[in-house]
Amino acid sequence: MTKAFHRPVVRIVGLLALALLLVAGIQRTSQAVPPTQDVNVANTPSVHVLSLPAAPVSTPFQANAIASFVPGSNGAFASIPVPSGKRLVIEDVSVLAALNNGTALTYTSVATLAQGGGSEVEHYLVTNRQGSVPDVADYFTANHPLRAYAVGSIAVRAFRTDTLGFGQVNVTVTGTLVDAS
Repeated sequence: MTKAFHRPVVRIVGLLALALLLVAGIQRTSQAVPPTQDVNVANTPSVHVLSLPAAPVSTPFQANAIASFVPGSNGAFASIPVPSGKRLVIEDVSVLAALNNGTALTYTSVATLAQGGGSEVEHYLVTNRQGSVPDVADYFTANHPLRAYAVGSIAVRAFRTDTLGFGQVNVTVTGTLVDAS
């Protein structure tokens, strides 16, 4: 045989041998993995979640209320209930108001009780005029990060500059609920 013929044959034989080794290795690897088996666990402990004052279990909370103005009144009122046995930790309050053209908000507030039988505290919200749609409404908004506490319910209060026509104030409260004890 000539050298020119010998080199390609050796290369082909070498590649075939390498391919056979790889196939044999893959077969051995797939045979080495044991099949899955069921596992039984005995004496499983029960788990109890305690809510201690130092580390209360909290639940996300969000709710809104619409306080409506009626003709002849400059005040609108609503409330947001807090579930019984819980204290709401308020983290944010937002407001969107729509009033008759030419009317402005005097003020908007949320009032809370930190504990049953305690004194009410009023939190005033700074509203900003957003614009007007002629023959429809003037719009106002507010958004306040806030750290306040509430049990029972949150009182929503809004007042406007006149008593003409209708209007409404939508107040949204977000935060977390914790045990009130």
